[in-house]
Amino acid sequence: SPVFLTDSDPKLGKPTATEPPPNDIPVSKFPDSDPPPSPAKDPTPDAQPATDATAVNPPADHAPLPEPILPPEPTPPSFASSSFQAADANEGFFYSGQAITVQTTDSQPVSYWKISGPAWLEVATDGTLSGTPPLGSAGLNTFHIRAANAASLTADTELRIAVNWLPVPWQSGQVGTGSIAGWVTHGAGTFHQNGSGALGGIRDGFRLTFQRLSGDGEITAKVGSMPPYEAWAHVGVMMRDSMGQNSRHVFFGLTNPTSYRLLSRAKGGGKTATRSMTSAAGADTWVRLVRTGKKITAYRSNNGINWTFSGSAKVTLSRECYIGLAVASGGNAVDFTAQFSNVYVIP
Repeated sequence: SPVFLTDSDPKLGKPTATEPPPNDIPVSKFPDSDPPPSPAKDPTPDAQPATDATAVNPPADHAPLPEPILPPEPTPPSFASSSFQAADANEGFFYSGQAITVQTTDSQPVSYWKISGPAWLEVATDGTLSGTPPLGSAGLNTFHIRAANAASLTADTELRIAVNWLPVPWQSGQVGTGSIAGWVTHGAGTFHQNGSGALGGIRDGFRLTFQRLSGDGEITAKVGSMPPYEAWAHVGVMMRDSMGQNSRHVFFGLTNPTSYRLLSRAKGGGKTATRSMTSAAGADTWVRLVRTGKKITAYRSNNGINWTFSGSAKVTLSRECYIGLAVASGGNAVDFTAQFSNVYVIP
């Protein structure tokens, strides 16, 4: 207990200690100042003061928000190829029924337009092609086409259309895929026909200018020129069941200026039979195919008057078949142009 000092004891000369009265306040070390305040007590003794405001946990009903889900970045449109071939057109005839499309990975709308190329072709914003090739436009027409989506991302491609001019009832088309699409023009009784690809094996690729033959008949043509050739180049006349690449057919013509070849495929998708022969005929050689029932016979001539038998093949073609002029360069990556004149189809 604290000790309080009183007056000195006169006998001992020493201060005398007495017990403080019950309600006495202890003498402060600093008697002239107020006593120090008592420290405030925390009503919750177990609570610890926060040292950093960020360390305070949020209430349970204020959990962190989930990350927002953002839409995917737009992707540019893309064409299946940097160039492609559309169906043939004919001079003076309205061209329609064709369209170009892109491959896309999102649902953004795509618009199309023509950057360059002959003026006759119109490209609608949905990719539809239309127009009328004027006289003098025959040949391979090339166009630069662009596609753009809503994000202004673009893709370009080269569009090729072979424009033909042919007297009725002649038509022209490409057999097979993967080769350079050719073209054909006609004037003063002469066909100039461009083609690529090859004949043989179980499938063909080449340019065929044709009309339809019903029943028996024949075709005759004079091959006026034979450009530089590959080993499997073919220029001549043909009868064919369809425009399919593995169709039954018979072909007779030149593989180079001095070699003839007779090809036949008796069964759709079957192998091609080949018979070759050599002659010193050179340019301006005449070739002919004659159909009589299931038998198709080949002939050749140096002058169109005297004919030499060159072989035959038994191939069952449909009563109505294709008959015409065939040009194959011998490979998909190269094309050439051959010339035909004195072309006759009977009946």
